[in-house]
Amino acid sequence: QFFDHGLDFVHKGADGAILVPLLPSDALYNHPDNAIYAPDGVTVVGYNNFIIASRTDTVHVDISKASTDTLVSALGLAEDRYTAGEPGVANGTVTGNSAIGPDIAEGGVFILNSTVITIARGATAADVVAAINAEAVTTGVSAAFNGSNHLVLTYAQGESRNTVSPFIDLSQSYGSSASHTAFVRDYDKAGSSFVITGRLVSGIDTNGDGLGDGMATWKDIKDNAAIVGVTLHDKDVTNIPQVRLAADGSPFLDTSGMWLVARHQVTGQVYYVQDSLIGANTVAVRLNADGTTTLISDAAAIAALTPTLLLQAVGHAFLDDMAHGVLGSLSPVTGDLTNPDAIALLNAHYIAGDGRVNENIGLTAIHDVFHAEGNPPTKQLRSEVEFSRNVTRGDSSEKIEVQGQPDHWLPQAGGGRGAGSVVVPGGGHQLGHVLQVALQVRRHGRVHDGAGEGA
Repeated sequence: QFFDHGLDFVHKGADGAILVPLLPSDALYNHPDNAIYAPDGVTVVGYNNFIIASRTDTVHVDISKASTDTLVSALGLAEDRYTAGEPGVANGTVTGNSAIGPDIAEGGVFILNSTVITIARGATAADVVAAINAEAVTTGVSAAFNGSNHLVLTYAQGESRNTVSPFIDLSQSYGSSASHTAFVRDYDKAGSSFVITGRLVSGIDTNGDGLGDGMATWKDIKDNAAIVGVTLHDKDVTNIPQVRLAADGSPFLDTSGMWLVARHQVTGQVYYVQDSLIGANTVAVRLNADGTTTLISDAAAIAALTPTLLLQAVGHAFLDDMAHGVLGSLSPVTGDLTNPDAIALLNAHYIAGDGRVNENIGLTAIHDVFHAEGNPPTKQLRSEVEFSRNVTRGDSSEKIEVQGQPDHWLPQAGGGRGAGSVVVPGGGHQLGHVLQVALQVRRHGRVHDGAGEGA
């Protein structure tokens, strides 16, 4: 099952659940844990003799409210999740309610099934169709015109989308999205510098070596993100926030730490924030058309801005399988759970590169094995291979610069790495990739029956 999950990464939650009845011969039939009690809390009046299983999400046409409004309107569409049976919607197709309008030439962003499709200024209707079709593998949706020049979106009705990373990269542990990978990376802070250690984030230190041990839980993920200035909330377990990335795919780190991507819900313009609950942010950074950024920290400006922003998410979940009903006390105001028992339960869920890690104890155990094998080589690799971006070496120190800020790690006191060490660009981010490859090669060396060879 672990190997299969490296080939088939589907998501759950949007299409409801199914009930699986238990036979009287099943060990869980009439089990005390499934008992239904009378108001007195003592008298058993029945049993929930069934298992609830989340359905795999099927493809729909879901247009984000963070898309550019004028562009969506010009396409004859609305920012909505279309369902068969609605006006203009048949099984497998969505047809625009008007001919494609001239405003498409203004361009903008069209966010379809969590995929950002950028339409350049001056685009024609044919350009829009080509841009949508270029992402068809990711979205499950293709585009064309009908005889009336209406846009027709065709989706794989009843089918699911496989969003697994296309690479042989142990996505079960490291994720199939760069933003997911960013959150399972381990971070530290040395002075004013934010450090990418190269390790996978882990649980609490149990052996006293100063490093976390065992798989990370949801609480560990939130605490790890907080080290680089990002605040996650319980609402985020079902859809991972988009992380601002550097050109090499690593998290963009500056003196404030890591940033999340938000968009203006009318124009689609990008802003960067650090709290996934948009209204809780006290600063934001606007990405300008020329690629420069503008810091917004005035309280009045922030108060006016945040109601217009929407957090951008990647469509992948931290948790696809979790205790049923655990999110029942989720507050729309705070983005967090309010029931203490539910908080403790959700915090105890393990987090990996695949949201199905808690599906059953055997699968979780295999995840734990690969997590345990991935981190120990970090120290050895750091002693043998120098990972750097721009290195200034002295007799007993080195400084690694990323985007103008010291990053990744500093050497042990009293010396640096040997003069003959191999230099690999990319710092702690690249170290993590080297560990990822090494672990994948080791895993393939142990698998002789071909199972999971694409994982």
